[in-house]
Amino acid sequence: MKSQAKSIVGRTSLNLQETVSKFLKYLTNVESCSDLTIKAYHLDLSQAFPELKSQEKFTGWSEVELLSRARRALTHWGPLSPASRNRKASTLKSYFGYLYQE
Repeated sequence: MKSQAKSIVGRTSLNLQETVSKFLKYLTNVESCSDLTIKAYHLDLSQAFPELKSQEKFTGWSEVELLSRARRALTHWGPLSPASRNRKASTLKSYFGYLYQE
């Protein structure tokens, strides 16, 4: 019998702005991250998902689309220093971990 992996999103689609906003609030209220950390996470997520800068609401994103855009961002971050790449990758890992728990 095949075991089924849990979807990171837990549903068929999501609202990107809403989930990022909830993630940043979670970091502030539950994880007690500093303001600088929250600002860095927001910047990293805005660079990975440029749609966050738009006033439009982006709903209906599938898990596949979200992961595809994250992979694309990691590729674009290639020229950065190893420390910067690692921080940005850590941001994405934390965000996807949050979505998985959600």
